[in-house]
Amino acid sequence: MVNRSAIGRIYMDGTSKSYIATTGLKTPTGLAIDYSSSRLYWTDLQTGMIEYSDLNGGNRRLLATDSDAALNNIVIHGQYLYFTARNRESITKMDKETGSKIPFMSEHPEFGRLDTLDIYADEHRDVSLSCSINNGLCSTFCFPTPNGRTCGCQDNFNLESDQLTCEGVFRCQTLQQNSTFKDGLLPYPGLYCHFKCNAGYEPAGNTTVLCGSEGQWMPPTDTLCKGITQLAM
Repeated sequence: MVNRSAIGRIYMDGTSKSYIATTGLKTPTGLAIDYSSSRLYWTDLQTGMIEYSDLNGGNRRLLATDSDAALNNIVIHGQYLYFTARNRESITKMDKETGSKIPFMSEHPEFGRLDTLDIYADEHRDVSLSCSINNGLCSTFCFPTPNGRTCGCQDNFNLESDQLTCEGVFRCQTLQQNSTFKDGLLPYPGLYCHFKCNAGYEPAGNTTVLCGSEGQWMPPTDTLCKGITQLAM
């Protein structure tokens, strides 16, 4: 069986595998998404080629060839992409539309071999609300999908029948004597929950409480609310 290089995609829960590129690849080493144009860029170590396509693999184009570079990682910011090469001690800047190199950085032997790079900028990225709010009600891992989310567990553990809770995960009890929880959650370890005091009681401090690693509330729930003192007239 011949192993061929390919670039693919898959949902974060491990389902719906598909391929972006399966031909003309030798050793693809770097991937970067340009969110502004919905393109995927990649580098190939052996061919020295930088290519791009739509996020579904359509409209594949060759942007540039840097035949002297053992291309490695690639990132994108604004109008430009930046890449490293295993045989260079610098970062190269290139226009993402024309493939023209932009003067940016000379060789710096003190860098040694540059493998990876990243850009930190004040930009917003798409966030799946399915997992960003209360971890999607999952006890452990929440994997966003186009149609919602799938909960998952660490190796050798399975989801219980509710498809939310992993085996062996403790929950904190929501039925309390003097308080009521407002979130409507299944409180798992690490979650902060909001509560309100029942009639005749008032908060003794903050109105949030942490579910501990062994299913215990921190601080203890019997200290959260105190009786309201009635002043004599």
